[in-house]
Amino acid sequence: MTTSSSNPIRGRRRSSGSLNITDLTHERYGGFQDVETDRRGNTYVVGTWPGTILRADRHGRSIKNWYLPKPLPPTTRVGFGGLAAVGGTSEVLLANDGDGQLYRCDMRHEVGTPVLVPVASGAACRINDAIYLPPRYDGRVLLVACGAEGLQVLRSRDGRWVTAEYLGTVPNPTGPGFEGSVVTAAVQIGRNPGSIHLVEGFFDFPWAEGTVAGNRTRFPFPGCDEGGRGVA
Repeated sequence: MTTSSSNPIRGRRRSSGSLNITDLTHERYGGFQDVETDRRGNTYVVGTWPGTILRADRHGRSIKNWYLPKPLPPTTRVGFGGLAAVGGTSEVLLANDGDGQLYRCDMRHEVGTPVLVPVASGAACRINDAIYLPPRYDGRVLLVACGAEGLQVLRSRDGRWVTAEYLGTVPNPTGPGFEGSVVTAAVQIGRNPGSIHLVEGFFDFPWAEGTVAGNRTRFPFPGCDEGGRGVA
């Protein structure tokens, strides 16, 4: 894991440290795939198998277990899939593959404690990837990438995320060019209101001969407002 920081004068980024996660985990847990930062500059790294969170200090000099379930489940058990920090607060939101629920943790604490966020009228998303709070909604709307299903939309009316409600799912596009596609993340492009797009991963086969890569030449980047796919 490499941490970085920005040069405020030249606008460039530089490496501020490098940490070996394996030295901490001893390969007993892993699947690290998403990161977030708090207002103090600490970095949080979520591991999906079986569901852990590490925290690296702002200088990139040390990393520790911030949330580690006890007893530690086997790596065949699926846990947290993504992280999203709520701007202006001390909390981080979590999406959980294992039970399809939404959790939050207070980043001010030295040890993370996941707290369930009840979702009214919710549809559990058990195959989730990155989660995202688009700036255009001021931290009140959470987008959950749900693979081939599409993009799940959750809302907290007051932005505190003590409770939430399920608004619906933006379907993953189908048809030519989208064979084997799954939604891995969402991103807002442009300033508010901007536009929200789906980041697609492709698992169409066969692989190109002699490689472990596909032979795809087109990589569409669909917008959520295209073809009647709207984010509420």
